[in-house]
Amino acid sequence: MLTYASRDGAVTVSVDEASLPEISRLALMTKGLAHWLGNEVASKVVAKADKFEEETKAPATIETKAGWRKDFTEEYLARLQSGEITVERGSSVDPVEREAESLAKADLQAVLRAKGSWPKGKIDDETVFTIGGNSRSWRSLIDAKLARDVFSVGPHKGKSIAEVASKNVAKRLADKAKVAAKVASDAAEVDLSDL
Repeated sequence: MLTYASRDGAVTVSVDEASLPEISRLALMTKGLAHWLGNEVASKVVAKADKFEEETKAPATIETKAGWRKDFTEEYLARLQSGEITVERGSSVDPVEREAESLAKADLQAVLRAKGSWPKGKIDDETVFTIGGNSRSWRSLIDAKLARDVFSVGPHKGKSIAEVASKNVAKRLADKAKVAAKVASDAAEVDLSDL
């Protein structure tokens, strides 16, 4: 079963891949492979180039980046062939969970920036932060923040992340419902001859 959920949580669709025509399955696999070996690898190269420039104070050469791309492509192809890759968290995450994660990330980022521990450049789940002599990945920091379920800073300091996330999503859905009702009301008043 394939599942897609829009970032705002307004749309969630599940499709039995066996019900799709072969050409559609092939198209999905082709696009997925292009994303996996294209976008995902490019993101790793950019992150490595940013880190290289930060550490050496000089940009990486085109040849160096091409070497990194080759290495990452080989690594990602091996991960694909070994069955190591899985569906990303965001593909079917509940809107409240997605909102909670977003809030947790913002809270962590504010604290890390204030402490001068936020890196330059793009970060991903594997980016390592050294805090108080301990090394932790960005993903583990997010998961720990969600497990503690409490804001450290800002207007929600001390409040439950899950509760704030739930209220935010409920408000967005209520706002969308109001807009939809207004559109439906306006549409009912339109004279078809005006179209």
